[in-house]
Amino acid sequence: MNLKRKYRHQSLGPDTGSTESREDYLACIFELIAKKGYARVMDIADSLSVTEPSASAMITRLAKNEYIKREKYRGFTLTKTGRAVAHRIHLRRRTLMIFLQSLGLPRKVITRDVHGLEHHLSKQTLNCLTRLVRANRKSGSHVKLTNHQAAPESQRPCSLPTGPKNCQQLVD
Repeated sequence: MNLKRKYRHQSLGPDTGSTESREDYLACIFELIAKKGYARVMDIADSLSVTEPSASAMITRLAKNEYIKREKYRGFTLTKTGRAVAHRIHLRRRTLMIFLQSLGLPRKVITRDVHGLEHHLSKQTLNCLTRLVRANRKSGSHVKLTNHQAAPESQRPCSLPTGPKNCQQLVD
């Protein structure tokens, strides 16, 4: 396994056998259950823009790996393990969304970037971002890390403040 592949598939740890696709499905199921109270194959296929047979095959794999419990003719629910993994994924997405919003980026860019970044952050980087987001929220200031709202979207620079060498300095 090459190094890129190894790191691409490690975000939930080696024992879970998680992949980006599984994470996307678990997060989708988590969000559907939170929103509608249930999740069905057709809802997942629609949300993830995949075919129903593809969604069904992944649901079968998730059930086999005990992330979800299938209930015939009633959809399925997340198991304790599935719920914990999905919750972690949800929190990671939320942290990234809040952080990117603090940069003043448009929602469309934020959504695209979260999906690009979420599977590729190290735990250390995610922990730093989480502490930064929490510190910003605790201070009540909701400080934007950059101020480029007046520029047209395509010309907005993205500049972060310089100074702190690590995330601990950012929140202290």
